[in-house]
Amino acid sequence: MRVGTIARRDLAHRARRSVSILFCILLAAMARGTAWPQVPSETPVQVMERAHLAHGGLWRGGQIVDWVGQGQITMLGDRRSPFNFTLMVKGRNKVQLVITQPGGTLYYGTDGTRSWQRSGPLSGVAAGHQVHFIESKTVRSIARVFNHLTEGLALRDLGPGMQDLDSVARPSRIIETQEGAARRTRYYVDNATSLVTRLEFDTGGFYHYPFSTQQIPHKAVMVFSDYRMVSGVRTPFKIDIYQGPTRIEQMVFTSVRYNVGLADAAFRP
Repeated sequence: MRVGTIARRDLAHRARRSVSILFCILLAAMARGTAWPQVPSETPVQVMERAHLAHGGLWRGGQIVDWVGQGQITMLGDRRSPFNFTLMVKGRNKVQLVITQPGGTLYYGTDGTRSWQRSGPLSGVAAGHQVHFIESKTVRSIARVFNHLTEGLALRDLGPGMQDLDSVARPSRIIETQEGAARRTRYYVDNATSLVTRLEFDTGGFYHYPFSTQQIPHKAVMVFSDYRMVSGVRTPFKIDIYQGPTRIEQMVFTSVRYNVGLADAAFRP
């Protein structure tokens, strides 16, 4: 018994000594600023590859030429809404949104060369949030970021972020694209579903909260949700559109069709 007791005490002593040594090593490493090994993470390219597959994997190689969506749009401050809309998109540079209102039909879009807005007899160059929406479907679109290799878009990892969808916080990975010196767009890729749930970019303006002088960059934001499978493509059937912190529009689709054969003539003022 005495020998066993001594053996157990010796074992306990050795264990305590090992822990002490390990603790000293940790302290020494911290003092030297040693970087501890990190768990390998995905590169921005791998994140976007995962997202592309989650969306159906059909946004490359010209597999999707065009698409048409229809539904209702609710506009903040307009008590007459919701209104019926038709959204047409072709390739990477043509889009037109047609909104049927009681007082007339509103059109805005681009043919890839010029952007316009038209309501009744009044027409002009698209401006403000209309330009931001047009860009979200063309030069900043989800389809384009999935083709970043052929589109010449540089990808940058902005790390983890949180996207609030229907009051549920969804951990995401934020990937930013850059084209040239100025145009940057951020995409939130949901960790659980790998779907893109948010697209945002700075508009160049600023705002500040009451009783504060801090300038906050004014963002154009598109939040995508209610994803459904359509012709092999996972498609968002709800888009919430924000200007800064304020939601200004909500689009709810009732139907989406891909590769319908849209003519270029459909994208004229």
